[in-house]
Amino acid sequence: MPGGPGERNGAEAAGKDATATDATPRAGTQAEAGAATTAVALVALIFAFWGQPSLAVVIWLVVLLLVLLGVIELVGGRAQAAPQAGLPGPPRPAVPTQTAPPH
Repeated sequence: MPGGPGERNGAEAAGKDATATDATPRAGTQAEAGAATTAVALVALIFAFWGQPSLAVVIWLVVLLLVLLGVIELVGGRAQAAPQAGLPGPPRPAVPTQTAPPH
């Protein structure tokens, strides 16, 4: 039976940790962290200075905060995904060159 208790999946059979992922998490920039902190502080100030916020106000503030954080994440992800001109990109793998066989 596939997936039984004694059967190993492909990652385990290859000697890899089945719970580990190959992708490394994207490290946020300092500007992105500052923008997120500003967004949270702005929503907190609106909430603190609102007279007596109703449930609808609290829900709208939470939605506003989630939208702001989503926009910050999208803008931050695009800024890191597009390398700037003049800056070196990630290292490229070495391509073996073919040499002519000796005569």
